[in-house]
Amino acid sequence: MVENDGTCVSGVNVLGQRAALEQLVGEEAFKAALDKLPASFRATYDTVTPLSWVPIPILETMLLTVAEHTGRDPQSLQAESVRMSVERTLRTVWRVLLRFTSDDALVSRTPVFYNKTFNRGALATKIVTPGCAEIVLTGWPEVPSLQLLALGVGIEGVLYAAGRRELRSSCERTADGARYTVSWRV
Repeated sequence: MVENDGTCVSGVNVLGQRAALEQLVGEEAFKAALDKLPASFRATYDTVTPLSWVPIPILETMLLTVAEHTGRDPQSLQAESVRMSVERTLRTVWRVLLRFTSDDALVSRTPVFYNKTFNRGALATKIVTPGCAEIVLTGWPEVPSLQLLALGVGIEGVLYAAGRRELRSSCERTADGARYTVSWRV
C-alpha cells in the first residue's frame, strides 16, 4: 500500500475513473472489490463528490483490489480506466474546441489540467520541436508508479482528443518527479 503523504486526486477525476473501472470489470466484480476495502477507505470512496479530494492510498488500494479480484494487471487496468475516463470527459464540446487549439496552446495548458487533478507537484511544459513536447513534473519525488502511468495516459488522452495522432510518449523518473516526452504526427 502507498504511504499517505497527503497527496490527493480531485473528486471529478475519481468519479470518472470509478465509472470506467466499473464498466471495465462489471458491476458485480466492482462491488465485490469494494467490499474488500478497509472500512475507512470504503467510507471515503463511497462518499466522493466532484468537490472532494481523495488520498492516493485509497485510490491505489481500490485499483489494486479490483485488479486482484478480477485477475487483471494493475498497470493495464489503470491505463484503460484513465484513458476511458479522459475520453468521456472530453467527449462533449471540449473535443471540438480542442481540435482548433494550437499545439503550443494545448501543451501550455497541461499544467492547468494537472492542478485540477492533483494537489501536489507542478508541471512545466515546452514544445521542443514541432510535434514534440517535454512535460516535467516537479515537487513530487516519490510519485507512485501508478500515478506516473495515469498522468502519462491522461496527457496522451487529451492530445488524442485534440486530434493529435501517432502519439508516442516516454517517462523517466527524476530526483524531483518525472520527465515526459510526447510526440505526435505534425
